[in-house]
This record gives sequence, C-alpha cells and structure tokens, in this order.
Amino acid sequence: MPNLSTNVGFNLFLENECVDFEQINDNFEKLDKMALCVESGDKTASYSGGTTGNATWHYRKYSDGTIDLYTKIGFDTLKCNQGSAAPYYTQDCKVYFPVTLTSIDNVHMYMASNTIGWVQDITGKTVIDCRNFKIMGMTNENDYVYKQVYINVKGRWK
Repeated sequence: MPNLSTNVGFNLFLENECVDFEQINDNFEKLDKMALCVESGDKTASYSGGTTGNATWHYRKYSDGTIDLYTKIGFDTLKCNQGSAAPYYTQDCKVYFPVTLTSIDNVHMYMASNTIGWVQDITGKTVIDCRNFKIMGMTNENDYVYKQVYINVKGRWK
C-alpha cells in the first residue's frame, strides 16, 4: 500500500513498488475536486465621496465560482473632523469593485495611519457592487493626515 502525501492525501509510490493505476486515478479524482485559479490580475475601479480617485484591485477567480479581491487605497485629503466628540469621523467614502459579483461572503477592512483610528464599514447587507465606509479617529484633525485603507473581499462571481 502506498504512502499518502501530507496536504492532499495523494497516493505516493516507492521506486520498487508496482504501480496500481486505480490509485493513480484516485489522485486525478482528488485534483478534479480542487478549486483552481482560472483568472487573476489587476483592474481599476473608482472611489468617491469624501475624496475621489481610482483604486487598483488585485483579484483571483476560482473554478468553483469564488473570488478574492484586495486593494490598498491611500488618502491624503480626508480629515477626521466631523462629530462633536470622539470618535471623530470623515465624510462617507465609496469604493467600487472592478468585477461583477453575485454575492459577498466576507469583507475585511483595515486602516493604517499616524493617528489612532479604524475603518467603519457602513455598507448595506444587500450591496454587492461597492463598499461604503468612514474612517474613525480619536482626535479632531485640523490638518490632513495620510491614511491607508486595506480592503479584502471574498465572494462569488458566478
């Protein structure tokens, strides 16, 4: 009996073993069930609201209909200066997806800045063409502070 590979459990054969073609066919059946990347690349889509521009999205489409999208957007024209007390927040921002999605399974949004803050996702649950968000901060910003927002979306494209 052959050994099995660690990750997928493929049948492995030693050099002196007789090959059992049924076990080789079993390896191919395991491969056929795996989701394979069928397309990947970069596409651009716009963002608007408190500031405007274009975001470069990196994406991977898989044979099972799932998709991964991720981008990083840098903002130097947004201030956390709205609200009467902490947390202060920016104007609403909207970033569009560069491909048509049929559903969204998971969204992660992160912010990097010299100030303490976070990203607030304010998108409705049924929206599948964009993400709406505000950047929240603990101090009232008089001057612009450079911020970066990282967005990772997992969903379906077919």
